[in-house]
Amino acid sequence: MDLFGTVFILVTFYQIYNDKALPISWKTILKSKYFIFFYFWVLWILISFLVGAATYERLVSRVLEFRWILYVFSFFYILLQYQIKHFTYFILALTIMCILSWHPYVLGVSYISGFPHSKEFARAGGFLNDPMTFAHGIGLFLIFFLGYFSRAQWLKNKMVVFSLFVLLAALLLTITRGVWIAVTVAATFYFVVKSRKHAFAFLSAVVIFVALGYVTSKPLRARIDQTISFDKSYDSERLVLWQANWYIFKNNPIFGIGYGENKHRIREFYDILNVPAGQFEGNAHNQYINFLSGTGVVGLLFYLIWIGMNLYWAFNLSRNQQASLQEQALGFGSFLGQIVLVIGGLTESNFEHSKLKTIFALFWAISFYGYYMRKIRPLQKSS
Repeated sequence: MDLFGTVFILVTFYQIYNDKALPISWKTILKSKYFIFFYFWVLWILISFLVGAATYERLVSRVLEFRWILYVFSFFYILLQYQIKHFTYFILALTIMCILSWHPYVLGVSYISGFPHSKEFARAGGFLNDPMTFAHGIGLFLIFFLGYFSRAQWLKNKMVVFSLFVLLAALLLTITRGVWIAVTVAATFYFVVKSRKHAFAFLSAVVIFVALGYVTSKPLRARIDQTISFDKSYDSERLVLWQANWYIFKNNPIFGIGYGENKHRIREFYDILNVPAGQFEGNAHNQYINFLSGTGVVGLLFYLIWIGMNLYWAFNLSRNQQASLQEQALGFGSFLGQIVLVIGGLTESNFEHSKLKTIFALFWAISFYGYYMRKIRPLQKSS
């Protein structure tokens, strides 16, 4: 996927370079307050890494992780240039992918390893059999499409409805609780916008579904029991990660220890906290704690302002009466999808997944499109 993304960026930027008729000024866009804020964020990443990191050998790779901004520019150009009418073919492709991802239930084995992903129960994980990344990606698309097709008045299309149910089924079969919660919160926002009565009915249905699932489904019951008694399950390892990263932050509150360094140096702090060998080592499994330990409180504030700004402009686009119905639909879908991003970040460092960053970049490109329509396009028209 990373290779495909690189080719996509190169092709798109080549088109931008050769497009002499595009009625926008890229210099104006690059100088906008929207992206000036982003530049300061990356600058802080550099500063915090130089101040806090033990070595600088991973500095280049950390900065290169922000290449997702090139996806934002690419998607923004596509939104301007092609004005896609709907995502019917795209959601169909996702539907097929989700159906094919159910191989643990059909074949009982992984495409890659030849063994079930989990010894406890089968989990849908996409072609690479990675339930975590697959769940976060499908959760993002499920809610985005729900918002998009509802605002675009396509929810009466049987094919669309069927595809949404397939995506929902795939999400449930990943057995990933954090994304379930994130999608539930985002769907609640969707129903609140539509009708508070519908929101109450939706939440009631969720409670009934969970109660029935607990009684009838062994995997669901096991996941709920793990949540309640997390100290007796592998969830306790996540708690240890949080404690270790919180310790890192308390000792490096302003600059952190360098973006992403917590993942590589976690054993060093485990030893200080007397965590025994064999404890899971990785990122913080909480995006906000991850930024705290890596870039300090300032770095976290940059991230919070960034996602808050993008949420605002996506919602603004969904309410912009001068925008077309399709543009409003893009804004509404992006707004709901970014809620999944925010809530999902509480139990997983979802921003650290390169494949998920591509999806985030699409949502943020839509947010910037909303900013562009309000702040830049009116100035261009008047001039």
